[in-house]
Amino acid sequence: VLDEADRLLQAKSGFERDVAELLLHSTTTPEPSTSGSNTALQRQKKCQTLLFSATLTKSLESIEEMAGGGRGRLPLQRFVIRDDGEPTIKESSLKKQKTQKDDGNEEESSSADNDEKEDEISTVPHIPAGLKQEYVFMPSRVRDAYLLTTIRTLMMNGGRRGGTGKGGSKSRFGSGWNTDSYKPGESDDEDEESMKARSAIIFVSTCERAAMISGILSEVGVENVALHSLLSQNRRLAALGKFKSQYVRILVATDVASRGLDIPSVDLVLNSELPRRSVDYVHRVGRTARAGRRGRAISFVAETDVALVHAAERMSGRPLEKCDDITDEMALKMLGPVTKAARLAKMKLMDIGFDELVKKMKARKVRDRKERERIERALQKIEGKK
Repeated sequence: VLDEADRLLQAKSGFERDVAELLLHSTTTPEPSTSGSNTALQRQKKCQTLLFSATLTKSLESIEEMAGGGRGRLPLQRFVIRDDGEPTIKESSLKKQKTQKDDGNEEESSSADNDEKEDEISTVPHIPAGLKQEYVFMPSRVRDAYLLTTIRTLMMNGGRRGGTGKGGSKSRFGSGWNTDSYKPGESDDEDEESMKARSAIIFVSTCERAAMISGILSEVGVENVALHSLLSQNRRLAALGKFKSQYVRILVATDVASRGLDIPSVDLVLNSELPRRSVDYVHRVGRTARAGRRGRAISFVAETDVALVHAAERMSGRPLEKCDDITDEMALKMLGPVTKAARLAKMKLMDIGFDELVKKMKARKVRDRKERERIERALQKIEGKK
């Protein structure tokens, strides 16, 4: 079973050799030769391989060659889950299925930006109907002020721990607007506060930004937890446990949280920085509006991010609407507190030696990349001699 198969099979993902080894041992069995010196491999008669992915990429289309040892002997069945939850079965080679259209979706697939040319999406991923995609255009220098303004405006209690309505009563709407029982005609002025988001995920581009945003929010009194690759596994699980139990309402994370998390109570997704790969945008916004619920995804767009917005729109098949709930005047009021909080957060990160952790991580990535390149060159020489 390969979950997030599009990521595992992506070119230069670092998983190629591991996946190939798994497929080799799952589709073949060793058979000792008569001489006893070499062991031959015999194909198994029965072997079932399951791959799960929210997006269909060219790397997935090549899985038949990988599993069949380049001979294309493995028949494939594709199960597509439609809006109504009923699976449809499409049989044939994945190579022959280039462009498909989902029910009620007439947009054709298009190529993403230059970073995705090697692993272009073959179909337009389906965005849930209950997901509202918006953007906030602002100068890049005051990005954090707009982010905090959005949290204070769109989240219940300004993002602080709580979640009760006026007078201390529990909200009858459950988790903000993210609920199956909510009907637009039921809302009134008294319940306006209770209709705000109760939980949110803030996506950032790097571990440094995740730690900085988490520190800024903590300094201004907004409780949150961070999730990124510089944390130990125990700390990651602890942070995720607090967020899932809604003990903490805000999760600040890198793209490590854009896949594999199924938390139906997430009302709001905030893209502090748009991802360079537009396919990651689909996975990010997919953390909300799950299982037929409603959700909201807001992306913060600076003057240099316009091309990323267009790539995200092409990938999702829908244009992003302008968010009218956040104004420049509201963000300017938060500029002073955010600047002070950023200075204090940076000092605390320096005190705990966070910069050294970042340097070690970058050095490790460089070593790993050089090692992969060395192995690839060695394999190419071996193949050339053959």
